[in-house]
Amino acid sequence: MKTCIRCQEEKELDKFENHPTAKDGKRNQCSACRYAIRLDRDPDYRNKQREWNLGRYGITVAEYDSMLSKQNKECAICKNKSKLVVDHDHKTNKVRGLLCHPCNTMLGLAKDSPQTLQGALRYLES
Repeated sequence: MKTCIRCQEEKELDKFENHPTAKDGKRNQCSACRYAIRLDRDPDYRNKQREWNLGRYGITVAEYDSMLSKQNKECAICKNKSKLVVDHDHKTNKVRGLLCHPCNTMLGLAKDSPQTLQGALRYLES
């Protein structure tokens, strides 16, 4: 446990970002407070962060929003309307669509293998 010097709340260590020169290896401000400081300094920080995150997949915010609209703001697999993440092929890096976190994790755990997923389907249907 560690107390944030900004909000004065005692929090678990995983709520603090790493810092190589700190005695315990963690910053003195919790991640939430550091994010709030970034927003105070740059009100457009959230949008810049979003652009950077989507840029890792080679798409723009406009392309993401277009995909979101085409999918009716639903996960391409389960139709859940929660926050959607970019799904991509790890071999080609090609974006396939938008999925909810559980469906994206499911594909990742199956290593994007149709055989594994078909085997899981057969198992569930038996």
